Amino acid sequence: MHNMDCFAMLRKTTLVIGALTVFERHVKLSTGNTILAAHDRDSRSDEMGVQVSTAAWIYEASIVIRNARQPAAFSAIRTSFEGCDSFFAERARAERDFPAFLESIGFTSQRQEGALLIDGGDIDIITNWLIRLFDTLGPFVEAGGVLEIRDEEGEQMTFCYNGEQMDIEFSE
Repeated sequence: MHNMDCFAMLRKTTLVIGALTVFERHVKLSTGNTILAAHDRDSRSDEMGVQVSTAAWIYEASIVIRNARQPAAFSAIRTSFEGCDSFFAERARAERDFPAFLESIGFTSQRQEGALLIDGGDIDIITNWLIRLFDTLGPFVEAGGVLEIRDEEGEQMTFCYNGEQMDIEFSE
């Protein structure tokens, strides 16, 4: 499973990571199928850190988080990764604020009037930790936010934000 392609894995009927009772959401795929994406936010094991793609990059990003919401977003990230042994947890503990955290994990951002725009970044692989990170930001991202990731096979995973949560769309 460590080398399984992320897109292929997520397209399976059910993806279960940790306990289903913690976080459950149905994601509508471009193929018309529905899968259950489950992320155990209380898990303290490395299960969530499993590498699920061998090579991927951010193709397009436009995620806006208002300045007033950044402290809460950063606090949610720290809480989500609290006690976890991951790169994101380490960086969240080490950095002083949200923009510094983003920079430390390789994402680019620009300050706009009253907001921060996440507009790119460097990812080598997709892990469940990465998905958890962007899911955690869901309630803080302005509606219409998008993060498009492509893998070496040309498949695409897009994180779409509606102002309350993140949904994942897949396409080839």
